[in-house]
Amino acid sequence: MGGETLSTIARLLRMVDKPTIEEYKLMLRVVLLGLGLLGTVGFFFQLLGSFLEFARIGALPKEYTLFGGIIVIAATLALALYLRSREKL
Repeated sequence: MGGETLSTIARLLRMVDKPTIEEYKLMLRVVLLGLGLLGTVGFFFQLLGSFLEFARIGALPKEYTLFGGIIVIAATLALALYLRSREKL
């Protein structure tokens, strides 16, 4: 098993090549865009949590939270399927 794994790794390393500068810039742009998007979403969740804490609003029932999460997941999946059908994703 060990020898087969090492030969597979060696074969893979012989086949790969360095990305071009355009490919590198594209990967960097995608990674930075993803990090920015995740950071923005996290910031807004933190902002919403702070607002709810200072507004002295009572806790939401579990059912509402669960229903809201399901709606967000369904909307995200619907958007992904729509973009995939348009071949944009």
